[in-house]
Amino acid sequence: MEAQNIYGIDRSGSLSDRGIEFMKSNDYMSNIIFILSLMVIFIIIFNMVVGYFTYLLSPHNSPHLIDGMIDAKDSEMRITQDPNNSNSKTILPSSNQDEGIEFTWSFWVYLDNLDYRRGELKNIFVKGDNMYTQNNNSEDLELYGEINNVINGPGVYLTPHDNKLMFVFNTFENVIEKFEVDNIPMNKWLNVMIRCKGKTIDIFFNSVLTKRFKLQSLPKQNHNDVYIGKDGGFAGYLSNLWYYNYALGTREIANVYNKGANTNLLNDKAKLATNSKESSSILNEHSQNYLSFRWAIG
Repeated sequence: MEAQNIYGIDRSGSLSDRGIEFMKSNDYMSNIIFILSLMVIFIIIFNMVVGYFTYLLSPHNSPHLIDGMIDAKDSEMRITQDPNNSNSKTILPSSNQDEGIEFTWSFWVYLDNLDYRRGELKNIFVKGDNMYTQNNNSEDLELYGEINNVINGPGVYLTPHDNKLMFVFNTFENVIEKFEVDNIPMNKWLNVMIRCKGKTIDIFFNSVLTKRFKLQSLPKQNHNDVYIGKDGGFAGYLSNLWYYNYALGTREIANVYNKGANTNLLNDKAKLATNSKESSSILNEHSQNYLSFRWAIG
């Protein structure tokens, strides 16, 4: 005989009803939790999408100014720094790290010959202005008007007569500070990195620290455009001009070097220079094993 309470209601039925009510309350809580979870997931996805489009539409701190290869003799370029210009690849001023200003420039250079524009200082790239005054055939680099008149933040040049690279900086105490590295290889790709940490400038060739130079004061940063191969440039090619708003570490430097030069031509005139099988094979070599015993850290 089933148990009944004093009112004649089956006790087991009462427990069953309570169980159903309990389950209904659990379902209600589960629905609330499910809805809240969906809201949290939606907010997370929304923030990710907004962040992604913000990243795409805002200036990058470490932009790639050139991805690919250009003929440095026939491809003078001006990369605008106007953030309102849709074609701008804006280089934001470096944020001071613990030890002061930091940044890194990286590019690949291929020197074809030294006869082209012999006796003239040949621009590889400069972040500065468009003032340029030739003072040809001067043996004293101090007299070069183009160096004294152009804002260099920094500037990289091929010297007038030799296979040397000149690195030029405007600093807070001096109009210009410059130094050179000689014995640049001919007809080979060379990766060049300029790393700044405070007053210390390190030059890396093919991921090897080649030259260390101490500026007398901190380098000036500017908001001017970047010019590449100005006034005829040099005989050769330039590839992958990249900027970083911090000082790259050893592993990052090695990673950039190991990727090699990008030999995808970015202009029609450069394509004409590599139509022959010989030229194409040379330019596509990953031959960066050139090291000179005359390079030294100084």
